[in-house]
Amino acid sequence: MTTQNPFHRLRRSLAGVGITVCAAGLLTTGVGAGIAEANPGAVVQQGIEAGKVPVAVPASRYVGKWTKNSAGLTLRKNGRGNIVVFNGAANSETRNLSWRTTKTGIRITYGKRTRLVGQGAGLRTGQVVTARLARSQGVTYLQMAGRYTTDWCERDRYGAIRTCN
Repeated sequence: MTTQNPFHRLRRSLAGVGITVCAAGLLTTGVGAGIAEANPGAVVQQGIEAGKVPVAVPASRYVGKWTKNSAGLTLRKNGRGNIVVFNGAANSETRNLSWRTTKTGIRITYGKRTRLVGQGAGLRTGQVVTARLARSQGVTYLQMAGRYTTDWCERDRYGAIRTCN
């Protein structure tokens, strides 16, 4: 009589719903399954930095009200949110957005403009930016890459660093 590894049984049972269990026992999903792509509650894999082992980061760590000098970013657990950016004293814009997890962080897509003051801030519908959680000065912050790299702080949960002010 052969005994079957319970890990293999679990992997086969979850494969039917598009979920894969990797060797480390973390839940991951494939692009074909669309689960991690559409579900911010999925677990994502962070990139390797400075020779450290990758750490699974739950998408819930991204949910919140992120701020930086002259801007605010709200990420809700349903994969939606909004961004408001000021450009000088007389120009600003607010946009809806959608976001999803990726293997290295999150991907944000700007949606419809909901408010415009003056010339706005140069955001475009359909524009995509990426972001990842980073750590500095003992504080976790959101590092966004796009037209330029910016740091966003979720002060209530993680605190703040100088570059968010």
